[in-house]
Amino acid sequence: ICFLGSSSLTPFSATSANDCREGNGYGAPGQAAPQGALLFTNIGGGTGTGHTTPAGLSSVETMATTLKSNGFDGISFDMESLDGFSTYESFAQKMTSAINAAKNAGLLTLLTT
Repeated sequence: ICFLGSSSLTPFSATSANDCREGNGYGAPGQAAPQGALLFTNIGGGTGTGHTTPAGLSSVETMATTLKSNGFDGISFDMESLDGFSTYESFAQKMTSAINAAKNAGLLTLLTT
């Protein structure tokens, strides 16, 4: 997983797959991803700007196709901290839409806490 520690995906997130494969953001500094490894980007987290928000999950919907075309195999949803959801139902609806967008783009999904 290429940990970006952000609450939303941006064009930078989508263009950094090669950087991650070469060792920036993957494992120890300078450690390249193993040959043939699946490469996931992440969204969310639990510190700083890394919370899962409605806008962040919406960014998955708009960036999923770009992530796939730029070499990512999947998205890891890091659910340590949720922010900005008024109800569980509003979270569930946004999360479902984000996962469906990822799947429709051909991306794998991973949920971590």
